[in-house]
Amino acid sequence: MLNKPKISYIDFRKYQVDILADFERRREAGERKFHYVSPPGSGKTLIGLELFLRLGEKALILSPTLAIQEQWIRACKTYTEVTDASFDPFSDVDLVSLTYQSLSVRNGESLHRNSLRIIKALESRKTIIFDECHHLTRFWAKVLKQMDTGDRYFIALTATFPEDGSEKERNNYLSLFDTVNYEIQLPPIIKEGYLAPYNDLVYIVSPTDSEGAIIREMCEPYRKLMDELDGSSDRETPQSWAYSRLECFRDARGIAVPFTMLYKKRQDFCVALCRFVLSRKLELPYSVLFSGEMEEPPSFTDILMVMADYIHFYLRPFSENSYYRRALRAFRKMGYELRPEGFRVLPDNIQQILGNSAGKVRALLPVLEREIAHMGDDLRCLILCDQEFSDSGCDARKVFAYLAEEPALAPCRPILITGKTLLVHRDIVSDFLISAEVFLEKEKLPITLESIEQGKWYELYSDSIRWNSRISVPLVTAFLERGDTKCLVSTRALLGEGWNSITLNTLIDLTTVTSNAFVNQIRGRPLRLNDMQPYKTANNWDVVTVSAEHTEGGADMERLQKKYSRFFGLSMDGIIERGIGHTHPLLCYTDIAKIAAERIPFNTEMLNRAEDRLECYRKWKIREPYKNVFIQCLEIESADDIPPVPFCSKRRETESDTIPAVGTGKFIVRQLEEVSRKIRRRKFLLRLSMLPLLFAVILMFILIHPILKILFIILALVFATMWDDIRSSLNKVECKITMPSHYLRKRVTEQFEQEKDILRVFRILADVLFRAFYERGFTDSEKNKPQIQQRENGSYRIYTNDEKISALFALSLEEMLSPVTDKKYVLLMKYAAYFNSTRFIWIYNAYFSSGKGKRSTADYTENFCRLFTKYRKIMQFGLHAAIPVPSVFSKTRKDAEWFCSIWMRETANYTEVVGIRESGREDILKKTGKNRLLPIHVRRKELWE
Repeated sequence: MLNKPKISYIDFRKYQVDILADFERRREAGERKFHYVSPPGSGKTLIGLELFLRLGEKALILSPTLAIQEQWIRACKTYTEVTDASFDPFSDVDLVSLTYQSLSVRNGESLHRNSLRIIKALESRKTIIFDECHHLTRFWAKVLKQMDTGDRYFIALTATFPEDGSEKERNNYLSLFDTVNYEIQLPPIIKEGYLAPYNDLVYIVSPTDSEGAIIREMCEPYRKLMDELDGSSDRETPQSWAYSRLECFRDARGIAVPFTMLYKKRQDFCVALCRFVLSRKLELPYSVLFSGEMEEPPSFTDILMVMADYIHFYLRPFSENSYYRRALRAFRKMGYELRPEGFRVLPDNIQQILGNSAGKVRALLPVLEREIAHMGDDLRCLILCDQEFSDSGCDARKVFAYLAEEPALAPCRPILITGKTLLVHRDIVSDFLISAEVFLEKEKLPITLESIEQGKWYELYSDSIRWNSRISVPLVTAFLERGDTKCLVSTRALLGEGWNSITLNTLIDLTTVTSNAFVNQIRGRPLRLNDMQPYKTANNWDVVTVSAEHTEGGADMERLQKKYSRFFGLSMDGIIERGIGHTHPLLCYTDIAKIAAERIPFNTEMLNRAEDRLECYRKWKIREPYKNVFIQCLEIESADDIPPVPFCSKRRETESDTIPAVGTGKFIVRQLEEVSRKIRRRKFLLRLSMLPLLFAVILMFILIHPILKILFIILALVFATMWDDIRSSLNKVECKITMPSHYLRKRVTEQFEQEKDILRVFRILADVLFRAFYERGFTDSEKNKPQIQQRENGSYRIYTNDEKISALFALSLEEMLSPVTDKKYVLLMKYAAYFNSTRFIWIYNAYFSSGKGKRSTADYTENFCRLFTKYRKIMQFGLHAAIPVPSVFSKTRKDAEWFCSIWMRETANYTEVVGIRESGREDILKKTGKNRLLPIHVRRKELWE
């Protein structure tokens, strides 16, 4: 047992104290496995050292890289009195730091004898700390499972839980560490001031001309094939096939699968089919349960899913083999191989060309020029690439060469460092060699660096076997910290994980990685605090290639969207939001043509935002109170491609625009009296016009020729037979009893061109829903009423701050704004009513004018309701609109009718509850159309407060 003092003299942060308390509680309960997740830079190393000292056992530290291995030794010597820490697994020191690789060297299917010797030598160590343990999902996990002898303490520390792998890999991971005991999110750490706030930025580029020519050549067979298939008359086209699959899907055995069941099992496939059908200007079958994501243009991933199904199930068995073989060759040319389960991505594909485009290298000029102009000598930049060498246009060597040769970027004085290579700009090579000599002497390392000139830079190397990244990385890092270089170029394998630099404030990510673990590690590099810069803010740049001219022009954008799908960031309006939308709402959508068209103004906005570091710091509201809650919200954007449905409300801002409520007696009387006046006026004019007509007929009958007299008699008989129809048409007038005012109807049908109209509609819908939640007892406070915020692209956020109901509120509002899908009940609103005015007015007079004296408003209302109910058959309603009743209020018809009463009370629309099963979903869709209530696109998102 060790007898070393703990490092508790350090003022641990609040979340670190919570972790230590959780550890003590679990240890007292007899647990031996502890699993903690904390973001990069949050102090996992200090936590690990404190736990090691509290356990008092000799420890083994395992980590994935040499840099992290060295970091543990340095931290041990800095923060504890344990100085006998070593890299030697056979030494008897208190703490040994090794890499996972050293224990997992293969010899065929088994371990190498050296790994077995090391594992045997470590048997006496009862505390094992696994740093960045998210790597333990495959072979490493199986090896280390042998060390789980039951009498050891396992401490797992990571910045990211491995969510991207297969179920088998997750099981391997969890078999070592069980579930997560304590997880810390990044936003609260930044809010408390323990990490620097950051700003996520994106720069959009297009492929170079040569890359565009290569992509066109790769896509040419595919385009010719699609043109022939789309114009084919003797076989089923891809769009008709997709439509038929939606209408009646049959599996490989020929068994029909309902859309509801298919959607549950293969949601992505159903969405792809719908997007494909809608993009070909076809309507969806009535069997489809529509969702908002189906409105977007199909991505190339969607096209691949549809075409894989079309080729495998239609072209292969039922069509000419020539088309089947052509389809296989066309997709293979683009880098995709058809398998029974779908397409497999080949190494050489269009996505790789776009992801590693040389256009990304050219983006460094405007980005770094703006950063240099704003930051000056304080700039510290890291540029990460996938590889040092590659056949693509974007690798670490090409990036370094571009920086070194571009005159405008001379202040950067770049250095390239990888696991094997160290390149230094010509202007700083002498200073670097001097610094290296001092560093190596201080570390007592007998290493001498040599240099070879290669144009505008020098390559440094050493013949010593001790020269490796464990030495070169701290050396280059110290050089960067002093500001002798402003920019490092490296690979994600070396500096993407475990590397620390307190002065780093700019990250430019040129990698194509989408793994949650890698992305989390990369984004954490520039977040360390710097005492010399109390208001430090980090800019995290991503460069993405898009092309609207090519078939797969949005593949790199899809990668970026997937990359940010799990991460929170600061949006322009100061809200912390999960996903790529916090960078800019434009990037949420799959419409690559729109993104490409907005590329230049978008990049300008990003460059301007890069300069607002202090504004970014202010929006993060560092050290201000926060709730640490996750809120669901809706983001709504107007869509010109969706026709609007008129909406009525009694809420207006001015007296002149007031819409009286249906059921108000004075309004009913006023409307009926207006109808009566119109009818009397028309009848009087009709009778008055009959006198000169009768005189003219008699005069003509006396004076004209006998043959013409016969013609007049025939015309008179025809007119007499049509008199009832003419009189009926003259008596038909429009009743606006259940119709919105002309002013609002006109404004709504103009697709809400003015902001206040659509905002008012959103406010009404949100308030009605929140009122229903409040009256049903879902929330006990009216303080957290729905909030509506407009974003920089004109879209709107709608949410409530009440954490208990935010998710249910967002889901319910989304259901109300969606077209009629599989909901049990809908609210059917009827706007215009036409009727035979003569008969109606006769009934009206009988009900309202037969009594003596003036009737009260209540009498008018009661009598009108009786009149409307009894003589409803003479009413002919026009435009309908259906609003789905939220699932939470549609469990029974009684619940739906209660919600309908809330709706009518708040909006004053005549509305009735209609059951989908009772009336038939197809009949309701034929009446109301397949569109939403409003012309909008809707997305559900997650916020943090």
